[in-house]
Amino acid sequence: RALEECIREVGIAGLTVQKVAERSGFSRGHVRHYLGNKADQLSALIDVYSDRYASTLEEQARAVPIEQRRSLILSELFGETWLESRPEDDVVLDHLNAYASSNPDPGISLAPMYERILAVIRDALSPVLPPEQAASRARVILALAYGASSMRRLDLVSAADVQANARALLELPAP
Repeated sequence: RALEECIREVGIAGLTVQKVAERSGFSRGHVRHYLGNKADQLSALIDVYSDRYASTLEEQARAVPIEQRRSLILSELFGETWLESRPEDDVVLDHLNAYASSNPDPGISLAPMYERILAVIRDALSPVLPPEQAASRARVILALAYGASSMRRLDLVSAADVQANARALLELPAP
């Protein structure tokens, strides 16, 4: 939590082991010993977000028949999990994405997490779309999910509008 709080406050450029230590109440040496340097901490944080979003979605998808996965994606990506997700997650994810796009370290990237989510969406679309179209549609659906939570917080789009468009992209009938 201390790492996330520091990122929200000072961004990744301003992040230091010392700031994480101060926020957590542990010594700098303790934080460095158990959590490593800044790159190690960011990599571990990415793992936390991967578990929170990708692993959860993968587990849920495995638990339902393939015919129900498009509805699951609608519920998860365009319901409370993502669309109404914790605002603090959005801030940290935005910082991580911005940092990763300008940092050559391959360990600091959310791309593997998003690739896992794309695979779930693509697999869910496979019964109703050809593979190339399912892959393309999956990218659009993920982009909509990623952007929609920010747009919702700004009150620039309604949840109902986002869900209606997501429903169409997922080839689901109107309710």
